[in-house]
Amino acid sequence: MHKSQIFFYLILFFLAGIVLKFITVFYAGFILVLGILLISVFWSNKKSIFAGFCLVLLCFGIFRANLSDIKFNINFHGLLSQANKSIEKILPEPQASFLAGLLFGLDKNIPKDLLEDFNKTGTRHIIALSGYNITIIASLIMGFLLWIGFWRKHAFYIAIIAIIFFVLLTGASASVSRAAIMGILVLISQQVGRLSNPRNLLALAAFLMIFKEPTALLNNIGLQLSFAATIGIIYLSPYLKKLPEILATTLSAQIAVAPIILFYFRQISLISPLANLLVLPIIPITMLAGFLATVIGVLFPLIGIFLAWPAWLFLSYEIKIIGLLAKVPFAGLNF
Repeated sequence: MHKSQIFFYLILFFLAGIVLKFITVFYAGFILVLGILLISVFWSNKKSIFAGFCLVLLCFGIFRANLSDIKFNINFHGLLSQANKSIEKILPEPQASFLAGLLFGLDKNIPKDLLEDFNKTGTRHIIALSGYNITIIASLIMGFLLWIGFWRKHAFYIAIIAIIFFVLLTGASASVSRAAIMGILVLISQQVGRLSNPRNLLALAAFLMIFKEPTALLNNIGLQLSFAATIGIIYLSPYLKKLPEILATTLSAQIAVAPIILFYFRQISLISPLANLLVLPIIPITMLAGFLATVIGVLFPLIGIFLAWPAWLFLSYEIKIIGLLAKVPFAGLNF
C-alpha cells in the first residue's frame, strides 16, 4: 500500500471515531489496547501494524469527540464592520449585500426574493465562502505580488498570512476554515515542488477541522456541503472531462451535494448547471473589482464609489441572469 493511501485511511479511521462518539470509554479503551498490542507484538508484520494504527486513530477520534470544541477568542468584528459599511456606501442594493456575500459570506441583508432565486438556480454556494472563493483570493494575491516584483518565496509567505487574516476577518467559520486550510496546503505543495494530492489534502483539512470542532462533522450543514462538493469535484469531474471545465466542475459538485440538499432542504435545482455556467466564470473578476473598491472605499469613499462601477456592472449581470433563470418553469423542485 502506498504511503499516501496509508495516510488517507488513518484519517478516515479518526473521522469514524468522531462519528462513533457514543461508544463507551470501556470499549474504546479495549480497542485502544488491542491496537497497541497489534503494533507492539506483531511489529514485523506491516498489515498488523497498519491495523493497529487504524484502531488507535479510531480511539483517538472517539476520545476527541467527547471533549469540548477548541475556541479562539479573536474578534475582528470591528474591521469586518468597517468593510461592510464601505460596501454599503459605494454600491446600491441589492448589489451591496450580494458583494458582502461574495467577499465575506454575509447574507443577512440580501433580499429574501433574491435568496430564493439563488436557491432555485442552485447558486446559493457563491454567497457562502468556500474553497472556490479562497482559491480566487490566494491566486489574486500571489499573481499581484509576483507581478509587482516580489520573489515567489516572499509572495508565498505573504499569501498565506493574508489568507489567515482573511479567515479571521470573516469569523473563522467551519467551512471558511476548511477552505483556507485546503488553500494553504495547496500553496505549500506547490512551493515545495510536489504535485498536490487533492484526496489527501481534503483528508488532512478534515482532520484539522474536526480536531478543532468535532461537532461540526454532524451538526454543520455548510461544512457537509463544502466537503461533499469538493469530493464530487475530485472523483466525478474526471468522468466528465469531455465537457467544458467549468461545466464539468459544476455538475460534479451539484451531483455530490444533491443528496444533502434534498435531505435538509427538500429542494433540487434542475437549472443549476446552466446558471452556474453563466455566472461562475465572472465571479473572480467580480470579487477582485469589489474587493479593491471596498478597501479603497474605507479610506477614500469618493474614489471607492468611482472604482465600484465595474463591480456594480458584474453584480447586476449576475443578479439579472439568476433572476431570469429562477422564473423558468420547474427551475427548482420542492419535495
